[in-house]
Amino acid sequence: MRNILLKKIAFLLIFSSLICSCTQHELDYSSFNEFRLETISSFYDLEEDKYGIYLYREDCPSCQNIKEDLLNYMNNLINNDNLLKLYLYNTNRLGGELVSYNPGDGLSVEETKEYLINNDIYTLEETIINYVPSLYVISQKKLTDYYAGAEIIDYLNSY
Repeated sequence: MRNILLKKIAFLLIFSSLICSCTQHELDYSSFNEFRLETISSFYDLEEDKYGIYLYREDCPSCQNIKEDLLNYMNNLINNDNLLKLYLYNTNRLGGELVSYNPGDGLSVEETKEYLINNDIYTLEETIINYVPSLYVISQKKLTDYYAGAEIIDYLNSY
């Protein structure tokens, strides 16, 4: 009788853990719509003194490589005001927006970063948008830092 009771308890524990793991919500960019940049034209016009804009594309392999870490950061951001606030923008939407930006034709990631950091960039027209994933750090309505690829996660982990 005792063995049967122990087997039933073990079965219930295993079954309930399976149900919990199956119903857990998997994070995706759509999990953070409140952090979605509605239009690229608001790049420099957000309320915060300092924030980041993360550019990505759903079909980008490099974006997929850091997606889990980035979404975990976003999940932590919800309850932690000390983290850099990020806004997400899918660059597949760029074609549908009538905006001007600098495509930075032919520039490497290093050259892009050097240009963005060493010039006073305050407008979208001056901003090079040529790589994803990219993180643009805006402070006092001015671009102050730029990261591409895996270095984005290193930077965010410094918070």
